[in-house]
Amino acid sequence: MTYQFVRMNLSPALPSVQTLNKLISNSDLKINEAHFLFNKLHEYLNGIDVKYAFGSEDCTGVTRKINYDQQTNSFVGFATPLVNGIPVSKYYQTNSFDQLESWFSSSDKSSLLNIHMIQPLPSSNNSTVPSAFLLSGYGVVNTYTSMDILRRWLFIFDNCLQKNIRIIGFSTDGDAKYLRAMRLANHGLTRSDLNPKDRQNFNSCVKIVTDDILSILVASADTYGTFIYLHLLKKIISTYIEKTTKINDRLQSAWCIVFICRMWWTWIQHKQFTSTTASATTKRNSKAKFFITKTAYLSVELNAHNLLYIILLVKQKQLPKEALNVYLFNSQSCESMFRNARSLSGTYSTIINFTVADFLNRSQKISILNRIKCDNLCQQDDNEHLSFPIHHKHKRDNHLLSLQNLDDIDQLDVEKIISDAYNEALELAERLEISRSLQENDVFDFDSLNKYVFRQLSSSSKMFDYSTQIINDDDDDEFDLEEEEEEEEEGLEENDNNEAVNELNDDVIVDQEDENDSNMTTIKANFNGMKIFDEIEICR
Repeated sequence: MTYQFVRMNLSPALPSVQTLNKLISNSDLKINEAHFLFNKLHEYLNGIDVKYAFGSEDCTGVTRKINYDQQTNSFVGFATPLVNGIPVSKYYQTNSFDQLESWFSSSDKSSLLNIHMIQPLPSSNNSTVPSAFLLSGYGVVNTYTSMDILRRWLFIFDNCLQKNIRIIGFSTDGDAKYLRAMRLANHGLTRSDLNPKDRQNFNSCVKIVTDDILSILVASADTYGTFIYLHLLKKIISTYIEKTTKINDRLQSAWCIVFICRMWWTWIQHKQFTSTTASATTKRNSKAKFFITKTAYLSVELNAHNLLYIILLVKQKQLPKEALNVYLFNSQSCESMFRNARSLSGTYSTIINFTVADFLNRSQKISILNRIKCDNLCQQDDNEHLSFPIHHKHKRDNHLLSLQNLDDIDQLDVEKIISDAYNEALELAERLEISRSLQENDVFDFDSLNKYVFRQLSSSSKMFDYSTQIINDDDDDEFDLEEEEEEEEEGLEENDNNEAVNELNDDVIVDQEDENDSNMTTIKANFNGMKIFDEIEICR
């Protein structure tokens, strides 16, 4: 509407909407469902002179609707089938009405949209961060496994490597399946981004970890535990989100968080919260309430290990220094793509969500805009630059830091930094009961604490080596880890549900005792449709 108004008053300067739509449809950035644009990614990165990138994957809910794509002669909106975790492109193609009818009756409609984004890591001669590239998008249902995710990441890594593109790692949110995939990767080229923006108000997190708040909490013994918790949150922000943090401070803060969490978790394992006659399930459930979630803790461990892994690769000259810009390693590019696609709704549309086909059409427009921005960044003549609107919250987010904070990477003493991180964790825990309990159980020093945590985590999980892509469809052992953790989570939920049901039953019994004289018999009936009358006759 706004564009048409401007064009009516500046008709010679702007093309019509029909012309724009035709140009967009004829562009070479058409995105088909489940098709991976590796060639276009190669062209995009070559245009900005980048060889290193970071991948991310995320999904969002979509409207369940089937659309016909005339260009590919296929139907979009069914759940895309996965072969060894890889989506099959143009699967729903047919000229048979019976086949189409069979799909509608037997195939699931997509309830989720899964996308893959590639965030380029610009070299030192680039002053801005390029836009992320949409590699693929397709509809799915929530039946894929962690092994499917891991195979997709290997597929993307191998195909990018063939194009001389090095994918350093993959980021996503804290979903259980993605987290299991990262654990199965066995400290490979992946890391999870514990990003507070996904789960809560990030600005609120920044406010509650200010120095003024922490200084109030640290002064009192009753609030010192809260101080430790918020201090860890502040370190997470400083380590993985802040741009100005030096690399040695990032590494020390990351491992200080790890050691504090290990001490905290080990103390809980040796602490008795229930009676000695309680069942093992009751004891485990009671202890879980005094620690952060399992997803958050495993994310802390994975983040620190992968940060250390990347630093070692840079020290060994296997990765450039630009790979240490860890604040770019997150799944926010996926969230940004979802927001941008939803913002392309029409002026008179009240529907904020989209179907899979809607997203593919809208993402083509976004990709064209990103390519224009990319070409604009490479433009040498300042007089020919185009200005694009930037939200006031992101005006400072698009500039790369100078690499001066990364120049001391060669002189970085990794072992000393990790040792200092452990000593810092000891100082923080000195005022708590944790230190005394760990000393009494001989798990206080560096080696004994880490070995204890390693044994406990290893005994509660079944990990397998999937470094090769040899797949045996008859072998179900690969899902043991998922089944074990799902059973554990279901056990916790079932226990909570049983407690809630017992409380509800108690309330019902009391109500029945008080209201025995006013029992009511009800009958449930199903009504299909309704009748509309102009007038309703009043019953007498």
